[in-house]
Amino acid sequence: MNRRLQPQAQEPQRRNLPERLSQGFRIVRRAPWVILMPILLDLWLTLMPALAPNRWLATMSSVVNRFSRAQGQQLWSQANELLQTIDLRSSAVGTYLVPSLFSGAGTPSLYSGAPWLFNGWLTLLLVLGLNVLGLGFSAIVLFWLGRNLDQAKPAWAALPKQLWNLAKLSLIIVGLGLLFGIPAFVTASFLLSASAFGAQLVLAAFGLVLIALWVYASLAPAAIMLGQQSALIALYQSYNLVRQQPREALPLIIASGVLIHGTAFLLRPLATNMISILAASALFGLLSCSLQAAKLVFYNERVGSLAHRFPVALTQK
Repeated sequence: MNRRLQPQAQEPQRRNLPERLSQGFRIVRRAPWVILMPILLDLWLTLMPALAPNRWLATMSSVVNRFSRAQGQQLWSQANELLQTIDLRSSAVGTYLVPSLFSGAGTPSLYSGAPWLFNGWLTLLLVLGLNVLGLGFSAIVLFWLGRNLDQAKPAWAALPKQLWNLAKLSLIIVGLGLLFGIPAFVTASFLLSASAFGAQLVLAAFGLVLIALWVYASLAPAAIMLGQQSALIALYQSYNLVRQQPREALPLIIASGVLIHGTAFLLRPLATNMISILAASALFGLLSCSLQAAKLVFYNERVGSLAHRFPVALTQK
């Protein structure tokens, strides 16, 4: 049955970026245990062995080599070697919506042993399982942050559906990235031999598309967790909120990205042993969770003001 959010009688008070960040810190202070999720992820990345595919493409490459030219064989061999250097734990990191300190590059590994290798279909199952694990942790953190808002607290019964909608949202975003990325890389590869500058322009344009997708989709998880919207409606809500409230939405979203990457750049070199890793991870987890909470508060305050402008975006399906 369809349900519509009622438009607010008054436009909510505009808040600047420091006020938004302060709101986020207050939300995290009500549920400080959510910081444990980023800390546990960092400990997993630093203390446990890497998970690597073991010649996953070996069988396929042997077939391709029979019918391809020498250059194609060399490229395929290089791709196979590169694949073996990938840490499959990035699958969980990629779907974890509350970044941890070492979820990007520069993870200080305290494990000196060899990586754990996985063959064939077990690799695919492991990637699928880690993606589900990352989405599950994301749903728990966002759900609990939402439970500590003053209004629009999500219900426990809705958590499984919200997790499913987060999974669909991830698939849609990946699909959109591939939709633009595949033509961009194919075009750049054709242009590379004729004009390197033209290939760089194509890749730069694709980078701008990814940035725009990130900006306009940043509030979609809040729409799923608080508004209990489907993935497509959540994306539509996020797009409209950013487009209609750019003076508040854009500084919050852009500052979140800058603070996350800037703080990680400063803290990662300082994390050289277990104590410093725990301290840096806790500080970064506080910042990361607070930024996510600030987005939830912004969505909660502003979504009602869109009801009279875009009522279809506030329809629960």
